[in-house]
Amino acid sequence: MRINETVADWIFSERYVSQGTSIEFGNMVIQDASGNGNDLMMAVAGSPITESLSFIENGGLAFVNARKTGYYLTTVADAPINLEEFAAGFTIEAEFKLGPDINDWMGILTRLGNNSVEQEPLSLLAISNVGEIQWASTPSNRPELWTNWSNALGAIRAWAISEDYTHVAVVNDGRQTRMFVNGVESIRNSLADSICGIAGEANRGWNVGANEWDFEPISLFLGEIKRIRVMNRALAPSEFFKTEFAYRVDYGTNDDLELFAPGTYTFAIIPDPQYVVQSKPEILEKQLEFIANHYEPYNIAISVNVGDSTQSSAPEEWESANRAFQILDRANAPYVVTRGNHDLNGTGYLDTFGVPRFAGKSYFKGASPSGLSSYSIIRAGSYQYMFLAVDSVGDKTSNANERYWAQTVLDTNQQIPTVIVSHDILTISDDCVISEGGQGAKVWNELVKDYSQVFMMIGGHISGAGLNVKRNTAGKDVLQVLSNYQSDIAGGNGWTSFFEFDERNNEIRLKTFSPYVASLADEQRSYLDVKFLTGPGDQYEIAFHFAERFDFTAS
Repeated sequence: MRINETVADWIFSERYVSQGTSIEFGNMVIQDASGNGNDLMMAVAGSPITESLSFIENGGLAFVNARKTGYYLTTVADAPINLEEFAAGFTIEAEFKLGPDINDWMGILTRLGNNSVEQEPLSLLAISNVGEIQWASTPSNRPELWTNWSNALGAIRAWAISEDYTHVAVVNDGRQTRMFVNGVESIRNSLADSICGIAGEANRGWNVGANEWDFEPISLFLGEIKRIRVMNRALAPSEFFKTEFAYRVDYGTNDDLELFAPGTYTFAIIPDPQYVVQSKPEILEKQLEFIANHYEPYNIAISVNVGDSTQSSAPEEWESANRAFQILDRANAPYVVTRGNHDLNGTGYLDTFGVPRFAGKSYFKGASPSGLSSYSIIRAGSYQYMFLAVDSVGDKTSNANERYWAQTVLDTNQQIPTVIVSHDILTISDDCVISEGGQGAKVWNELVKDYSQVFMMIGGHISGAGLNVKRNTAGKDVLQVLSNYQSDIAGGNGWTSFFEFDERNNEIRLKTFSPYVASLADEQRSYLDVKFLTGPGDQYEIAFHFAERFDFTAS
């Protein structure tokens, strides 16, 4: 008989090791701290030689495992949790720490049994191959797996630099499932309704520290686990066993920084919006509402969407993207869109952002025969500027055709300062150095280095932000700008790159600002919600002598 609403509470400390059992003898049993009898016993995968379990001095159990060889824990045969259906909802919390290495799709907590529809365990709390947390679960009332995701833990800067344990909570209220990481709700939650319970399989239990398929462990945990608690109802965040988080956000501020100085004009970059379009489109809508409301009074001359307007090219995602960009259409605010690799399936991209959408706009000047690339010309300050959107996510032949078309546009517009926009052309190193990646070298060699009018390349795709300045054949600077916050909290949290062009002071200034965060009341913001990002790749100033750089007489 269950003592309370706590189903199981596993605290990984020597204090809870059953007398007469130990890691050394391979028979360790960890008692269920809730008193409900859901004890865990030690189990082995393969024939481990150097792999091991060990307790951490300040609490926690270290798993030193290869992917398929090592030790883990599993519920005892008569554990009541093995029969639990969670019909009224549940909360699963885990506190863990990852090291520098991970085993792909390693399990933190697994409900044993097979989902034969999708060839996956019945339910699994795991770490993906890129360090995301995933909850993939078969509910009691539906045959499909339903998933919740965090973004990659290492991409959240405040978390990446901390030595603290990560806390995750998966909460189901009998209808919907939500994930919280370190007290902050993930936006990558399934929008499906009527997700009830956790399906079980007769005579099967739960694993801690092992992802299992068809009775075989397939990926063991590598890292530390401090505590796992399972409840039979949905908890509010204030009820989680960990509610205090001491992470430092020293790369942003909620102070009101000057965004638009008098006498300047601005180009706005909308980083890959795929996750917000999929899960929380109001974030993108807030970005575009801000631009629509300010493009005339603050001279936001044009906005650029660097691609991945959707996560899966699903019809409902295209509709969300369409609805958001109609905000700019209604305001007659100029914008450019390019295709991303997540926009490839079906005809959604051309149906939504093809030539018919732009054909009546004065700044739109034409498109490639495929309709996948385009160019637009605007007037800002003392100059006309051309924005050349070049598709870079097709096959080899398609990409070559788009670049050939782009060359014809450059050949006929040699006196117009030009920005090339393309999804997959830049990358960033671990030490934050920007360089060409993907199709970038081909774009540089064919469209940039010998065309002096091209002074800026803008890309997304790879998570990160920063600037590289590279000299073209004529010795003129080209600004290579990466802007992509999709892996950060809330799929980028509405952070938008605003490049302010100041001809009077011969300077270009970048500020990264979130209209979405600015729209939240103070009590609605988490500790990660900052209006301005102030890190090295998020805010900088560039000396830029406009008259000299845009003098093409000798080119």
